[in-house]
Amino acid sequence: MSRYSPDIDREQPDQTARPTSGGRGGGSSSAELAAIIDQSAQGKPTFSEFLQRLEKNGVTPLPSVNVRGLNGMSYQFRGKAVKGSDIGRAYTAQGLRERKGVLYSPERDDAAIRTALEKSQSQRQADAGQRDRTGDVRSTRMRDPRTGLSADQWSTLNEIGKFRTIGVRDLIEHRYEGRYPAFDRDIRVLRDAGLVERRTAANPKSGQTFDVVVLTRKGRSAARKAAVGSGSGQQFYSGLVKSAEIRHDIGIYRMYQRERAEIEAAGGRVTRVVMDFEVKKQLMSELNRRGGDPGSPDRKAAIGARHDIQIVNGRFVIPDLRVEYETREGESERVDLELATGDYKPAQIAAKRAAGLKIYGPDTTSGGTPWEPDYAAALISI
Repeated sequence: MSRYSPDIDREQPDQTARPTSGGRGGGSSSAELAAIIDQSAQGKPTFSEFLQRLEKNGVTPLPSVNVRGLNGMSYQFRGKAVKGSDIGRAYTAQGLRERKGVLYSPERDDAAIRTALEKSQSQRQADAGQRDRTGDVRSTRMRDPRTGLSADQWSTLNEIGKFRTIGVRDLIEHRYEGRYPAFDRDIRVLRDAGLVERRTAANPKSGQTFDVVVLTRKGRSAARKAAVGSGSGQQFYSGLVKSAEIRHDIGIYRMYQRERAEIEAAGGRVTRVVMDFEVKKQLMSELNRRGGDPGSPDRKAAIGARHDIQIVNGRFVIPDLRVEYETREGESERVDLELATGDYKPAQIAAKRAAGLKIYGPDTTSGGTPWEPDYAAALISI
C-alpha cells in the first residue's frame, strides 16, 4: 500500500471537532467541502465507492495508510489540501468509518486507495518533471522503518501466510489485479529478505506442476509479530506441506476469492479466515485434555458447540475454510466452506451438507474432475 506524504492527516481521535465553517480549510470552502463529503458518505458506501463519489464532485481524496491499512484522511479541494481533522473529527479516516458509516475493508478497498494516491501523486510529480522512468511513483510506497517493507509487501506477506500456499497466478490476479511487474518487484524484495519462498510443487499422481508461494519461518514470525495487538486472532503458516494436496490447497484460495466477492458485493468485509488445521488443532486439544472422556458424546457435543462445529454420525464435520466477516450493518457473521473434488464419496458429501457447509466444486470446463453440479453452491477452477 502506498502513502501520499505531504499534507497528510494522521488519525487524531482525541482532537476536538472543529466547525465546518472554520478551521484551516478556509471558511465557506471548508463548509462546501464538508457538504460534499457528507453527500458522498450517504447510504453507507464502501470506501472505494466513497472515493469515486468524491472525485465526481471535484474533490481529490488523499488517504494515508500504514502497514495495517487506512489511518488518515485528507482532501484536495480548489487547489488546497485540507486535513480531515481540520474540518471535524467525523471527517478523519476513523470518523468516516465510525460516524458516517463508510465501510472499509483492506482487501476490497486498498486497490482503490492505491489508485487514488498514485493518481494524485502522479499529477504532482508530472507537473514537477519528477516522474520515475519506470512509471512507478516511488514516494507513494511507504516503508516500515524497521523492516524496509512497503505496506503492499506487508499485505502480500499476510495474504500468503493466512492461506499457507497460494498459486502465483492467483496472487497476481487477485492481489495485484494482473500487474505482474508489481508482483515480481514485491516478491523479490520479500524473498531477498528471507520472508517468502517461490516453489514449484508437483502432484505425485498426475505429475502436474504448480508455481506457488509460501512463507518461510522467518516470514511467519514477522507476520505474527505485526499482528500482535490487532485483536483479529488471525493465524499464519509457513512452508509447503503436502505436494499431493497442492491442487486442493490452491483451490481453497480461489474458493475464498469467490466468497469474498459475494460478501463485499453485499457491503460486508472479511475480518478473519480460519483454515481447517487450525480448527482441528483446537478441537483435538480440548477433546484430549485431561479430566474427561474423549469418547463421551456429551463432551464431544459441548466442544463442538463452543467452536460452532457440527457433529454428524458421531464425527466433527470440519470445513476447509471458515470465513468470518462483518455485514454492512456491522453484525458479525461467518460462513463455512468446503472444496469438494470428484474424489469425495457420497457419504462425505452428505455429511458436509448435513452440517450446513457451503460446498464449492470443480468447474469441469477448466479441467476439473467430473462433478455433480447439484451438490455444489458454486463451481471454480482448480
